[in-house]
Parts: sequence; C-alpha cells; structure tokens
Amino acid sequence: VKAVLGVLTLQVADVNEIVTKQRLAMLPFILIAMLVFLTSSLLLNRLIAEPVRKLARAADQVRLSRARSIDVPEVSRRDDELGDLGRSLQDMTDALSERMDAIDRFAADVAHEIRNLIDNARSFTTLENPNGSVRVDLRRDGDEVVASVQDDGPGIPPENLETVFERFYTSRPKSVRTVQASGMSVGNSGLGLSIARQIVLAHGGRLWAENRVEGGAIVGACFNLRLPATP
Repeated sequence: VKAVLGVLTLQVADVNEIVTKQRLAMLPFILIAMLVFLTSSLLLNRLIAEPVRKLARAADQVRLSRARSIDVPEVSRRDDELGDLGRSLQDMTDALSERMDAIDRFAADVAHEIRNLIDNARSFTTLENPNGSVRVDLRRDGDEVVASVQDDGPGIPPENLETVFERFYTSRPKSVRTVQASGMSVGNSGLGLSIARQIVLAHGGRLWAENRVEGGAIVGACFNLRLPATP
C-alpha cells in the first residue's frame, strides 16, 4: 500500500509541475493578448470614440445657438463612415447657417422698410394735421404677412399712387424737412419709397399705396406691405 501511495504522490507532483510549466509558458501569450487589447482600445478611442465626441460637442454648440456651423476638419477629411457623417453634419449646419443669415437679413430689411413707411406717414401727418396720428396694423393672411401704415395726412393724388414709388419723386414742399426716427432732421430725397419697393419685390412681396376715404373725402394715406410668411 505504501508503495502504491508513493507512486501516486510522485505522479501528482509530476502533474502539478507540468501544469505550472504550462501556465508559465502561457503567461507571455496572456501578456501579449492584454497588450493587443489595450492597444486596440486606445486606437478605437482615438479613431472612433474621440471623433464622435467632437462631432457631438460641435452639434451641441449649434443646438444651443452658441455656433451656427460645425467645423471639425480632421473628421470631415476621413474616407470612412465617420467622414461621411462629419461632412453631412457640416453641410447641414452650413445650410442652416445660410438660412438663419437670410432670415436675419429679411427681418432687418422688413423692419427698415416699415420704419421708413412710419417716418413717411409721420412727416405728412404733422405737416397736414399736428394732432393727427399714425396707425400700424400687422396681421397674417394665409401664407402672407400684411402690414399697413395709415396716416391722417393730406393723402396722395389718385394719379400719383404709383408715381410716389418712382426715384426722386416727392410731393413735400421744399421748405419741409423730415424728422427721422433717429431724431436727426434731414432733407427728403424722394428715394425712400422707391428703395422700399425694390427691397420688398426682392423678397417676393408687394408694396402699394392707397387713400383713406371717408364721406367721399380723402382723410389720409395708407401704405400696404405684403410679404411671404416664410422668406
């Protein structure tokens, strides 16, 4: 029995030694596998995760109105799917930026022309009726926005309802000077209404004049402005 136990003990010791040697032999391969895994993770982070984070941050800047376009050239120059995504986002935000710029220009032009119409109405109202008033009406009519400026001035001779929009036309006496909304007194050149109509036409709208009539008598003028609701 002792002899058998001794043999078994020797065999178990041999097995343990063999297992230990095999484990030690596998250790370099395990270390190499770990190194490959870490290297792959770093490459994936640099080549995929970090560019995606940059695109996300740039998109957030646009979403939060801190920027109007995405500029991530190192992503857009790539020839893979991330490059396609970067270029698509770049094109989308560029188009959005152009649209926002167009809206800003449209709003500035419309505000400027309505201000011109109000200044024009004020000057004629005070000329004819110091106690008169100027009324502005804004409303939506289907796909258009309508603005009208009415005054209590002398009105416009019927034959001049179109002539008033011609360059250098003015019906003010030469001695009359126009006070603009800025408070500066300047001479009238007869260009304001002509320029206003050109700008309105450029935005696909219409600008025309008509007289306000009560009891068969002209009691003032009304300038009407129609523009597409979406520039």
